[in-house]
Amino acid sequence: MLHLQVFQCLLLEGENVGAEALRQAENFYVTEEQFEEFLQRHKHIPFLVAESNVKVVSIERYSVMYTTYIY
Repeated sequence: MLHLQVFQCLLLEGENVGAEALRQAENFYVTEEQFEEFLQRHKHIPFLVAESNVKVVSIERYSVMYTTYIY
């Protein structure tokens, strides 16, 4: 089955934000409200799977999180 996973940019100090960061992700950050508005605009897409910061952070607390980077 086809899934389109949509992630909200999660800012992590030293990883993708800050002077010592490996990457700079500030330009990709959207607020919870903006992310929710995006999901509402695209709710007609049945295979869209949303991964908000709230969801990702709560999952991260209980399991090992594997990250993928798009270069």
